[in-house]
Amino acid sequence: MRFSEMAAEVIRLADARLAYWDTELPKVYPDYPIIRPNDPPTPVPPEDGMLRQFLPDLDPDVIYKLFLTMNLGRDYFAPIQLEERYAETKANFPDVKVAVALLAGKVMLGKYLRNGLALLSQVGVDLDQASLEPAGNPQ
Repeated sequence: MRFSEMAAEVIRLADARLAYWDTELPKVYPDYPIIRPNDPPTPVPPEDGMLRQFLPDLDPDVIYKLFLTMNLGRDYFAPIQLEERYAETKANFPDVKVAVALLAGKVMLGKYLRNGLALLSQVGVDLDQASLEPAGNPQ
């Protein structure tokens, strides 16, 4: 499966999860968006579990690309910094499980990924084809 297909599936699951919360939370909490400490917990949407099962099975390179795309979509850096940020992300998250947890925990993950993918498209970067690994030193 290509990066774009995996990103589309993550977006689908994240959007479905958000739609569930947008529909169900007002039903459970009469004063929503205010949630009081004594209010009952809400059931977790099935898409949340599906997303949390899907992400860890992805190749670490895909996780790092998703993480970068999310942060690009949050305006944390410019597309020209993509390779530099990729190296930083790998250094900051040598255990990819932490990056997976951060991705899965973002409520607006679908929106951030869509924004990031749109920015990448505008500058002509195709993460299906692009390797963000630094090139080796010439011999």
